[in-house]
Amino acid sequence: MLRKYLYIGLSIIILAILVYFKQVDSQFIELLSEGKKEELLAYLKASPNTLLLAIFFMIMQTLIANIKATNIIYPIADLYGYLSGTFVAWSGAMLGIVVVFLLIRNLLNPIIYSFLADRYYKKINRIIDRNGHLMIMALNLSKFLYFDILIYLAAISTMKFSKFLKAVAIGQFFSLFFILYSYKNPLKILEIKYMDYIIHYVFPSIILLYIINRIVKDRKNL
Repeated sequence: MLRKYLYIGLSIIILAILVYFKQVDSQFIELLSEGKKEELLAYLKASPNTLLLAIFFMIMQTLIANIKATNIIYPIADLYGYLSGTFVAWSGAMLGIVVVFLLIRNLLNPIIYSFLADRYYKKINRIIDRNGHLMIMALNLSKFLYFDILIYLAAISTMKFSKFLKAVAIGQFFSLFFILYSYKNPLKILEIKYMDYIIHYVFPSIILLYIINRIVKDRKNL
């Protein structure tokens, strides 16, 4: 119970900070939404706290679903390079994802559960609890599947927060690293295409096939 209230308090504090920043200067929303890279880059450089602002931008991108990730991660790459930029973007993305997860689990979970039939909830929970970490890594890397919905499903399941965090951290890092690497090395066309195929299509497909096999075996053993 104490941990639950701790999570709720943490989420509220982070959201309060976000609201405060928005009230101080709402220009970042316009810049993020419109994807004006040069203006956004200049805005970051002009800030006395460039690093914190870049991380804050990534948090906002995570919370506001209709903003493209590349609108902010490309300017971050221009500022810090693809390697350091990956860590900066990853830090902000992780904070945003954690806020979403904790809010759904601790505030919205009872409401969502009330709309689901018990048997459907148990089926979803069984699949996510056993395979959710693998699904998260696969969807983080893939270009053909939607990742955000799995955050919501993981949050309403009994999946351990630590397990969720590890899976998201690994998937997000490698996904962001490749995006920024390909952005900062446009001349390595063949190498990038090869890596793109392996990372965003082959790896996720292998993981998903493994998950499907596990689900089929679990159903047979019930």
